[in-house]
Amino acid sequence: MGLIDDVVQQDNRQLGQTGFSFLDADTLQKGQGENAKKYRLMGYDSPEVAKIIGGKFKAGTAGGEQATQTIWELANKFGYKHLGFQH
Repeated sequence: MGLIDDVVQQDNRQLGQTGFSFLDADTLQKGQGENAKKYRLMGYDSPEVAKIIGGKFKAGTAGGEQATQTIWELANKFGYKHLGFQH
């Protein structure tokens, strides 16, 4: 997979039918575009994935794609769909 393919794949990491998607292994997003809201998972820090921020490419770190794919698969397989938020 190439770098651009990795960035595009992020849009496909939906968390069931919750409306949330994984941006990386420790960050979820609800919604799209300017109205999207991001949420960080508390107590977990993962490697970063490649992304485009402000029209510029930002490289990920080693293990970022694998960590995100693994967390996404586990969350969907075992029903991590009832998210609680701390304010």
